[in-house]
Amino acid sequence: MSATDKPIRILTNDDGWILSTYGPPIRIDELRDKMIGPHAHTPFDTFLWSVGGREVFSYETEIGER
Repeated sequence: MSATDKPIRILTNDDGWILSTYGPPIRIDELRDKMIGPHAHTPFDTFLWSVGGREVFSYETEIGER
């Protein structure tokens, strides 16, 4: 397979916006519908979720600052 024949990977990253938009607890169906759902029928094949910035986290934790 040549370099031009390789499939192209398309990734999208979400910075965890949903955590500040919807109050806890966030349900699995909300995550699926509001974060993954908008990408249906698009060429994205990988979804990345970054929920922490530096040492300050956007979710309940006992090991860092929220």
